[in-house]
Amino acid sequence: MDLKTLFQHASLSEAAYADFEGRDITDKEDIKAALIANKFSTIQAEEFVSHWQVIAHQPDTASGFSATLFQNKDNDDYSLAIRGTQGLVDIQEDLNGIVALGYARAQIYDL
Repeated sequence: MDLKTLFQHASLSEAAYADFEGRDITDKEDIKAALIANKFSTIQAEEFVSHWQVIAHQPDTASGFSATLFQNKDNDDYSLAIRGTQGLVDIQEDLNGIVALGYARAQIYDL
């Protein structure tokens, strides 16, 4: 894997933490605003939206699952970025799912 590909994966991973809920995912400015609110610099956000578009976004479910489907504008490839759980939901899923069952059942259902 080359450095450019690693950078793209890192950018997608970080972008998956942006809150796209209630935003127009077809509007580059709205996407940039969500990325900047998630600690992207303005330059990083501009670079990201020049190469990627948001196709679909699943905001947090009750189990804490969230994912975003991105499409690369340069080659039409798709990337599904699955965000990790946050806060108390993370602890609950770890204890009730992974520790008790060996897997996070609710998040698998949400996926």
